[in-house]
Formats: sequence, C-alpha cells, structure tokens
Amino acid sequence: MLLKIPDAAAILGCDPDELTKEATSGKIQVKKFSHDVHLWRITAKGLLDHSKTAKIFTD
Repeated sequence: MLLKIPDAAAILGCDPDELTKEATSGKIQVKKFSHDVHLWRITAKGLLDHSKTAKIFTD
C-alpha cells in the first residue's frame, strides 16, 4: 500500500510541506498489523520522527 504525502501528513498530524522536506527521501513506512487488516503503522523517518497508528480502509 502506498500513501501520498498529503494523506500521510494528515494521519501523522503534521504539515505536508514539512513532511516532504524532512522525511528521508520522502519515504513513508507503512506496516500492516497482522491482527487487523485495516490497522496500519505509519512512520515517517527523518527529523520529524513521527509514529502513529491509524485505521486506513483499503480496497
């Protein structure tokens, strides 16, 4: 699953421009939790160092 920067920023609660600048190479890590197909861990690596769990409904 790929997240666009604005969507990831909204989930992380940070500014999209800040996320674009600060995240390492603009990469967002999205890891699925095995016990819930709709629960993902979103982590922006870089100076922001944000980590948050959010439910994202996917097709």
